[in-house]
Formats: sequence, C-alpha cells, structure tokens
Amino acid sequence: MHALAADNCEAINEYPNWTQTNWAGDPSHANTGDQMHFQGKAYTANWWTKSEPGSDGSWAFAFDCNGSGGGDGSGSVDGPGSADATLLIRKDPVSLAVSGWPRTLALGTFTDKSAALTSELASANVNSVFSSASNAADALAILQQARNVEKSNGGQTIVPVAAVSTASELGEADILTYASLVAHYQNLIQIAAQVQAFKDNAHTSPGSIVLNEGVLAAWQANKDTAFSIVFGTDNALTDVQVKQALREAITAVASSTVTNAQGRHKVLLASITSALSTRPLRLLMTTSRVGLPLKTSY
Repeated sequence: MHALAADNCEAINEYPNWTQTNWAGDPSHANTGDQMHFQGKAYTANWWTKSEPGSDGSWAFAFDCNGSGGGDGSGSVDGPGSADATLLIRKDPVSLAVSGWPRTLALGTFTDKSAALTSELASANVNSVFSSASNAADALAILQQARNVEKSNGGQTIVPVAAVSTASELGEADILTYASLVAHYQNLIQIAAQVQAFKDNAHTSPGSIVLNEGVLAAWQANKDTAFSIVFGTDNALTDVQVKQALREAITAVASSTVTNAQGRHKVLLASITSALSTRPLRLLMTTSRVGLPLKTSY
C-alpha cells in the first residue's frame, strides 16, 4: 500500500501553544515524544522542554509542514495504510515495542494492591496494573495481585508495573547525601530482584519498573538557575559517588531475601546478577552521566 506523509501540521500544536500544562492547568511545556510545529517545520521533543522548537537539542526535526522531510524526501513512503491516509512520520523512526507488553494498545490501571480489587480488575480486562513501590514488599504485592488477576481472567497475561520514586524528585539531600544515595540504590536493587524472582517460562518478562523523570525535568527547567547552584555547571560539576554507593548497596542487601511466585524465599545475593542485568538499574547508573550535570566518581 502507499501512504502519504503528513502534508501539513494541522493535527499538532503550533508553538507557543504548549502540549502539556503545569500544576495550575496553564500550557507551559512539552514532554518526551510530543510534537509541535514552528515556522513551517514540525519537531518532536527529545525530553521535557519549554524551549522554542528547533532551537536546541531538546527538539528533533520531524518533517516540513509542506510535506517534505520524511521518507525518501518525496513526501511519501511505502507502508500499510490507504492512499488518502495522513500520517505523522518521524525522520528517525524508532521501535516503541517493550518486552513483555502487547504490540497493540494496552489498557492499564492503578491499584492499591488490595485483594478485594482482584475480581474487578479481572472483569475490566486490563493488560497491566500499576502501583507505587518503595521496597521489595511493595513490589511483591503488585506481582502477586497481577498473578491473581491472571488466574481470575482465564490466564490472560497481566503486566505488573512498579512505579519507583528512586531517581524521582530527589533533591540535594537525597543525591548529595551519600547515605541517602546508598539507601535509594538498596531499594531499587531489592525491587528489581523481586520482580526477577517471578520470572518463569510463562512470564519471561515478569514485570516493569518505571522511574519518574522528576530530576531530569527539574534540570531541564532550572539548569541555569536554582539547579546549577546545587549541582554545578559544565565547568564545575558537583561530585556524586555513584559507583561507590552502588557497590555498598549491593553488599548491604546481599543477605536479604525475595519471594518467587510459588512463595519460596531465596537469598538476594543469588538474584543480584539477574537484577543488575535489568534496564532500570542501568538507567539509574547512567542518569548522572548522561542527562544530569553531575560528575560521577569511581
């Protein structure tokens, strides 16, 4: 089939008509993946931003509003769809597939992990359940509820999602205070290990861990003002003992236990290698090296 690339920008917001609002409900910024157009060109936000589209690295060019810039430059591409379809086509397409998740639209909901909600969640035909997790016990409760919902709905896979506050909304006290940084690593390691403990043949991707973008968003908004006072600038970065804190956290949790789907306990040390191979830990280890203006010590 032959599909037409977008030949105008009518479907997306024009700068400065922001796609996202602040706490007061006023349009104020764009989030990762949002598209806006400005001066005849459409851009995609690489991360949280309030800068003018196309003015810095927070935006990536998507296409010209007159139809050029995507595909082979002709304004059209080959792919599924009808001849009169209008599509937003990225200049640098990426796969949005996530291991363990459906390849179609997924329906999820927040839960308080209460057993009383199991039958209601099953009847709602959700694909995932979300809840906050500050430790391994919270993660275990989310995992157990997801499995119980699966049993109630005939075996349809339910993806448990632990929303972790580690690396989210962490200010000076939590990032620059070494003991607090170690504690956050300990919690995340235990949560990741607990999720991995539920892995089996039917659940090769037993769950997901979501890290909030709070710190990155704060940096983008205040990198030249309040944030730079605490964390430094490119020429004088604040030192953060990332790798040392991680090593200490691993040692501290080595004798802890996690629980698998059959209710059996195992020492966390046996799960450390598996836990450290998950992407959430890799993300936490590299956040201060890639996104934040922090200098790590090894």
